[in-house]
Amino acid sequence: MNIKRVPQFKRTARYTGDDYRLLAKFMDQFSEIWTVPQVIAEVSNLTDLSGQERVLAREVLRRIVREIDESPVSSRTASGHGLFPALGVTDSAIAAAAAELDCAVLTDDLDLYLALQAAQLLAVNYTHLRATYLDVI
Repeated sequence: MNIKRVPQFKRTARYTGDDYRLLAKFMDQFSEIWTVPQVIAEVSNLTDLSGQERVLAREVLRRIVREIDESPVSSRTASGHGLFPALGVTDSAIAAAAAELDCAVLTDDLDLYLALQAAQLLAVNYTHLRATYLDVI
């Protein structure tokens, strides 16, 4: 993983290497980490780089996918969720999985965070985490 690339990539330019380290440290606290296929598809799209960087990014993604659990929320289920009109398929799938699994969601998407809180689902906003803990890494 090229941590120096984090602030240089257009989709992650607002983050730093310290953000990456904080996120990794935070995630290490959990014995189970869940995702939904829609998130993996979006992350995979972010690995459309060139040359060796693409190979390395996709290898990191492969390792992560092998280590985490995946809740198979169908697009039909996600599009039928109450959050779909406002947030779309991926965020609705996240909300559906969180409700089904009774687990917290880590996000830096304010609209998703607020919607999850309104639905009384446990959510952690990365921006809040960053403001509180970035100086301790």
